Amino acid sequence: MTVRSFAFASFVSLAAWMPLQAQTAESELMKADRDFAAAVASHGVEAWVAAFAADGIQIDEGGITKGSAAIRQLMTGSLSDKKTLLDWQPVSALASASKDLGYTIGRWQVRLRAKPDSVLQHGNYVTIWRKQPDGSWKAAVDIGNSEK
Repeated sequence: MTVRSFAFASFVSLAAWMPLQAQTAESELMKADRDFAAAVASHGVEAWVAAFAADGIQIDEGGITKGSAAIRQLMTGSLSDKKTLLDWQPVSALASASKDLGYTIGRWQVRLRAKPDSVLQHGNYVTIWRKQPDGSWKAAVDIGNSEK
């Protein structure tokens, strides 16, 4: 194999590998978001807070809430109601080139647990995720709006 052939083969291999890495990071983001929803459905407010970075920010119609204690206080009421369920599903994700920051976009709804087809409220969200030193993803910023 000539140097030129080797260089070309190396370039082709690298080019094929790079989109795979981005796809892997985006798949990780989608999984992190789905796992977040499942944990909140099972464990409520503590799972909500655990999904955020310690300096995480939540933005909704009520304003900006920053940090674990403030986010816990904000979400305790709505996530403690055993009759209703906050549920969401990510529809897309994008990761940065460095694979340590990304976002998911999706739709959320609040429904009665006893009547899965009953939607009381719904809207859209974007969650900005930051990769942690242990390789996990934590929400850095979560923004949601309600469709009326």
